[in-house]
Amino acid sequence: MGTIYVINARGTGIRKIGITDRGMDTRLNELQTGSFYDLVVEMTTDTRMYREIERLVHAKFSARHVRGEWFEVSLKEACDAIGKLVAFIGDGDTAPITEDVETPVIRSVRKTERDKLAIDAIKRGANRETLRMIFRENGYDGLDNNEYTAWRIEANEV
Repeated sequence: MGTIYVINARGTGIRKIGITDRGMDTRLNELQTGSFYDLVVEMTTDTRMYREIERLVHAKFSARHVRGEWFEVSLKEACDAIGKLVAFIGDGDTAPITEDVETPVIRSVRKTERDKLAIDAIKRGANRETLRMIFRENGYDGLDNNEYTAWRIEANEV
């Protein structure tokens, strides 16, 4: 379990989107020591998927990257992006989620989760029809022969 956070350099539109597996006070003090600006924690959420969520949020805001883990984004944008991913992946408590879903980010997470589900099911002996049923139950699209073959190879079933 770790924390994903948003910190603002007070007086700027620059925010750090980062993670820690230690206390937030400790992390803020470390960052404040090297910063000219007063830093303010604007949002935190605890989740087991903190590393993956951070990676996806950084990718989403890559065009607005300033330096390191600092981005020129509003608090709402940062909270919405994190909130959507936490809600989609699960096990967090954060800002309300709005309807303007960022499809490339969500699609990336859903494909990764879908691939993991398929490989795990194949390792447990699922055939093509069983996998289709599992996908329907989990709200995923059907599968094609190339995907099925790739998953079987990855699951060491071929």
